[in-house]
Amino acid sequence: MLHTKRDLRDALQRKAKSLDTTIRSLATYHRVRSERLALARENPVAFCEFVMRNETTQRLIYHCAPHQKVALMHAWENKRSVQIRPINHSKTFDATALALFMIGKFPNKRGFITGRVEKQAKKILSNVGRYIKHSPEFREVFPHVIP
Repeated sequence: MLHTKRDLRDALQRKAKSLDTTIRSLATYHRVRSERLALARENPVAFCEFVMRNETTQRLIYHCAPHQKVALMHAWENKRSVQIRPINHSKTFDATALALFMIGKFPNKRGFITGRVEKQAKKILSNVGRYIKHSPEFREVFPHVIP
């Protein structure tokens, strides 16, 4: 049981030492993470960079490509958006990210996803369902959304 500020400081120093870091860097990490979390609740690009994972490696992405940033912001700022891009230019990824962001921001609204091929629309919806059920980052950004 920690009784004084000194006990708390000593416990933090032991924790920082065990992580091979300093208290200042831990505090900086938590401050930056909380800033990124707050921004992810308001901006679709920040949301994408906080929550989304690479489809093949399942590693978190930390930076969207420039064309993804433009597409996400255009879709977010305009009431209706049509995305026409070549094969393998992240249309499915962007549609998944935007759908997740809009579900988090407006959980009682309706929307639809359409495409030339039914399989792609189903893939987007299954990705959305998987993120809602299994992504700790999505739950952290939008804890009020339930599967």
